[in-house]
Amino acid sequence: PNNTSPWFLVTNAASGATSNISVNGGLFVEISNPGSLGFHIQLIHNNLTLILNNNYTLTFRVRAVSSNRDLTCLVQTNTPNRVDLLREDIAITTAPQDFSFDFSMTEPDGQGARVAFNLGGDSEDIIFECVSLTVATPPTNPFRDQCHQFNQRLARGNNFAAYMATPGQGAPEDYKLLRENGFNHCRIGYKMDELFGPGPTFLIPDSHLNELKRLVNLCNSEGLIAIVDPVHNWANGPGFSYPNDMQKLLTIWNQVALAFASSSNDQVAFEILNEPHGDSNIQAVTTAALSEIRSISGNENRPVIISAQGFSTRQALIDLFDNDQIPTSDPWIIGTFHYYDPRPFTTPDNAGNGTAIPWAINGPTDPEFLQIENDFQAVQDANTAWASRNNTTPIPIYVGEFGCDNIANVLDRKRWLSWVRMQAEKQGFSWCHWLMYNDTDFSKGMGPWTPAEKNDPSLRIFQPEAVEALIGIYELETSTLLGGAMTSTEPFAYLGSGAARLPAMSSSISLPVYVPTTTEYLISLRYSSSTVTDLLLTSSTGGTTISSKNITLPALTEPNSWGIYHTNILVAGDGTGSLTMTSSSNQSFDLDRLKILTPSE
Repeated sequence: PNNTSPWFLVTNAASGATSNISVNGGLFVEISNPGSLGFHIQLIHNNLTLILNNNYTLTFRVRAVSSNRDLTCLVQTNTPNRVDLLREDIAITTAPQDFSFDFSMTEPDGQGARVAFNLGGDSEDIIFECVSLTVATPPTNPFRDQCHQFNQRLARGNNFAAYMATPGQGAPEDYKLLRENGFNHCRIGYKMDELFGPGPTFLIPDSHLNELKRLVNLCNSEGLIAIVDPVHNWANGPGFSYPNDMQKLLTIWNQVALAFASSSNDQVAFEILNEPHGDSNIQAVTTAALSEIRSISGNENRPVIISAQGFSTRQALIDLFDNDQIPTSDPWIIGTFHYYDPRPFTTPDNAGNGTAIPWAINGPTDPEFLQIENDFQAVQDANTAWASRNNTTPIPIYVGEFGCDNIANVLDRKRWLSWVRMQAEKQGFSWCHWLMYNDTDFSKGMGPWTPAEKNDPSLRIFQPEAVEALIGIYELETSTLLGGAMTSTEPFAYLGSGAARLPAMSSSISLPVYVPTTTEYLISLRYSSSTVTDLLLTSSTGGTTISSKNITLPALTEPNSWGIYHTNILVAGDGTGSLTMTSSSNQSFDLDRLKILTPSE
């Protein structure tokens, strides 16, 4: 190249480090003052997008100009939660050498990722002759790659039902409650299909359009993504007749798309139609609605969720794939299905009689665990086969609804919710629990919705059991701190109310954790340490150790930064397990958050 873009240098001013970058036989980094540490001079290429669960290879050719030296290569996610996906210390010589390193994208947010080389601490100049970052299976459509990234940011959500979205009922507390409990988005339903005026204009009253916009703005103001679901009740209310009602549907979407045309595509997505069924000709409906939405400036790259015929069931989406009824040319579509299997458990057939049906009570070998795992794998397989037949890439998948009636035994309900969540995340699907409120016996809400909560949003709460099953996040500063461990609130980017500090050998953190069944799970630890740190991780039940392992947390070279460490460990199921982290080092370090992710393969 004739210029150094997109590469640039970052030097640590406090260290006195100085350097220059130019094109001279490659990308030439001239080091005037190296500072004392590697990160005092960094060569960076940022604003990359990495996709969850994709495998990547970083390759480069590099040489030193006059004498041998060391450097560190890194691939990292973006701030404020920068995570090392790859970190390799290498020795280079004056002869060109080729290096190649594989890594996997394991973090949900891959926007703004970067490749970096730490070059400080040595005054020897360096020449990079080539650098490349490749994905194992290159996407044929880079824009669908971005839609997958959006779907990963959707991650975990909850439904604010259409019957709740009437003027004045939604409140800031709803979205604060979601954010504080670890959710990433809200699917906001509305009954525009019951509110429009007479044809041919089918005008939606301004009061309702403005209310929907208000709810979306409240959602976005809490840093959550909003899914706009304005045609939520058509299938269950007056009914959609194809093709007679097509113009009504398209006119509704014309008005909604105009109302949100200026909203960020990163923060607001659309869903065309909730649970279509009957004779809707879903392929024609999807094509026409997409065309209407895309015709409104500002919505050309808006993520749009498309449904399948037959109440948006899992099998309906599989049929949509199998029948090749999904547009191949639109890179910003997300397929959805709703999951309520087995229905005798999630929605008891004998509702009203006070009888609940158990689920998967026989431990990890219970076939009901495997059934859900197979159900989600079947969706992914159909998606992959569709993509192969149509010479494209699989579309992102969104589990737009799943839930279980509160009449179920608490442990059974918690077990089912957690396992469904884990199987969705194992496949890379985003998901949205049904629903936020209405925790009566034969409703699936996770918080009360009595007149008291309707009239006073400050009273709105979520069931702790449901949150734990769905989110699986533990703030370690609230755990049991032993052997001198303490809470730290030093001012750098911890999550929650602080972090737990282990200041010395044998200081420890202990906490009960929930998993649906006894098996090995992938967990993540968010930590901060400027030195290599050893830690003993112990899993126990009833005071008896069932698994333990020594882990080593790599040193983080950037001051006040956070890293993520992943490991697998056997955990006892149904709320009987606990995890303990004990320092095996004399150095002080911080642990911020533990996540229970998915069962290990």
